[in-house]
Amino acid sequence: IASNDALRTPYTFAAQGNAFMSVMTVTNNNTTGSGSLNNALRWVATGGRVAFDPAVSGVTLLLTEPVTVARNVNIDASNLALPFHVDGGGIQRVFFISAASVSMNNLTIERGNTTGSSTSCSTATTANQRCGAGIVAAGALTLTNVDVLSNTSGSSGGGAYVFGALTVQDSRFENNSAGSNANGGGLFAGGGVTMTNVEFVSNTAYSGAGATVSAGGAALTSTVFASNTAGMNGGGLNASTPVTLMLGSFYSNVSSQQGGGFYGTSTLWIVTGTQFMTNTSTSSSGGGVYVSGLSTLNGATFTANRASGGAGVNTTAAITVTGGGFYSNTSTQNGGGLYASGIINLNGAEFVSNTATNGGGGVYAQTSGSTFTSAYFLANRSVNQSGGALYANAVTISNTRFLSSTSGGNGGAVYASGALVVEGSRFESNVCGSVTCYGGGAYSNGGASITNTIFMTNVASDGGGVYHSNGIGRLVNALLVSNQSRAANSGQVHIANSTGSFPVMHATIVSATASGAGIYLGNGTLNVTNTLMASLAFGLRKQAGTIVSNYNLFFNAPTAEITGSKSITAVDPLFVDPAALNYQLSDASPAKEAAQADLGVTNDLRGKFRPQGNLPDIGAYEVMVPAPVMELYLDGTAKASGSVVDFGLVPDGFLKELTFVITNSGQLPLTPTSAVVTNVVGSAFALGG
Repeated sequence: IASNDALRTPYTFAAQGNAFMSVMTVTNNNTTGSGSLNNALRWVATGGRVAFDPAVSGVTLLLTEPVTVARNVNIDASNLALPFHVDGGGIQRVFFISAASVSMNNLTIERGNTTGSSTSCSTATTANQRCGAGIVAAGALTLTNVDVLSNTSGSSGGGAYVFGALTVQDSRFENNSAGSNANGGGLFAGGGVTMTNVEFVSNTAYSGAGATVSAGGAALTSTVFASNTAGMNGGGLNASTPVTLMLGSFYSNVSSQQGGGFYGTSTLWIVTGTQFMTNTSTSSSGGGVYVSGLSTLNGATFTANRASGGAGVNTTAAITVTGGGFYSNTSTQNGGGLYASGIINLNGAEFVSNTATNGGGGVYAQTSGSTFTSAYFLANRSVNQSGGALYANAVTISNTRFLSSTSGGNGGAVYASGALVVEGSRFESNVCGSVTCYGGGAYSNGGASITNTIFMTNVASDGGGVYHSNGIGRLVNALLVSNQSRAANSGQVHIANSTGSFPVMHATIVSATASGAGIYLGNGTLNVTNTLMASLAFGLRKQAGTIVSNYNLFFNAPTAEITGSKSITAVDPLFVDPAALNYQLSDASPAKEAAQADLGVTNDLRGKFRPQGNLPDIGAYEVMVPAPVMELYLDGTAKASGSVVDFGLVPDGFLKELTFVITNSGQLPLTPTSAVVTNVVGSAFALGG
């Protein structure tokens, strides 16, 4: 056979003597004969390459029958400025691949149609199959710079159906359609998928309109699913195998049932940068994501998705959320941003302007044991039911802010039907808006432990800041400011029924409007110690039960209850700047060192050591004792702060090492802050240790 030495490839003459060639070149768009794609595939050797002459750049091959690939080959048009088009004409499949491993580069595969085929797709054994109108592949397939466009199958895999492992890079699946009750409008993959920089746009199917992956796992990087529509589940992607998503986007996908963007029945792992925007489940749950396996969301964002439950994410299993955010998602039932039937472990995520018609405007956590750490909730809303920001069973919340959320039921920000544990958090300007509702900031129905937390300007009919319905509880190191209770017999803290003693220790409860009680007891036993109440219509008030009070300070906060012999009444606590909402104590405050000691409270609201002096201070804050400052001579003796130590002349090049031992016998930790050295004479001076 003659060869072209300049190109180092054989001419495209038909091979003589049935000899297969390592490289065959396509030179025209004929369906058969010398230079055609079919001829090249007929005579290329197993493991060989089908090349393309530059003359066919952008050229379309209109098929009269499907292209059959029976050997492991590389169909490589990467040298062309424009892709080589292979067109099924809307009447037949484009590629039938029975080989074990095939790769394609820089092709457009379009207008395949298998709706007239009758054979099912249990395996790729015959070209007369309903699945895979653009491509059906029995083995492994690699696609690079391949566009799969406007193909229609009579079964699954409108654009492509791949039984083996699939690798796709820099490619596009657009306007493909799978048959009635079939999956994978753009793609059906049954042997595992790895994708990078791939787009699925405007595909349709019963489920998994963009793509369906049934086995083998899926790893998708920088992959986009946009405007795909499913008649059932998974508008963008449907997976029954573990999935990893990184730096991808799902936007404007639609499903009639679950998972407008993504539907998964196995493990879902979403890594930093994946975005879900404006996806919709029209009549079911999970507008952005529906997943029934364990899932981890790391830095994922969910924006303006819609569903009947869990508009951003709906999961029936445990979920871990780290970073990322949920913004302006809308649920017509529960869970505007996130709905979980399993345990939620959340750290650092944001929930902003999400809405649920029923409960949990930001999050609905159905199962006991969820934890929220360093989260941020702003302007979430539950229209008709409880939990404007969060509806939970037993839940633990730490270092989290709840701002400006609204509920139509109880818990303007948080509703807990089980035990509520809150540490180091802030509730501000949350409202439960119905005529009778409880807990403007937080509502608990199974016990509550609230420490180092601020409640400010929250509103409810009862319990403007906190409403404790039932069970054991405690409130320690809390600041409550101007939380409004619309009912006459209520307070900023409302304890409806306490099982056992409910201790309140080191709280500061104040109001700028002198309305309502500081603490209202419905029934049970309330034990108030080391607490400061000021500018309130009532300090302590009860309907029934027992209030035990001592070592408290009441200023403009009258109470009919016995305040205790060690309490201070009618004396200004001398806050630092109440007009600026600074309710820390000034150094001259009568609350300073007036509290009962040995209650086990070793820090104040800010985390500062308690006590600073000989005894702790009343209220949430300790008056800070200035740290001692001293200066040292070279011999290690101390002298008063503000003086100067002159070490005298030190010979040039002389190195002097000094060791100082400082012993701290006080109660406060010793924190060295600075060392100032004035080098009057020389140029180089080293201070170590």
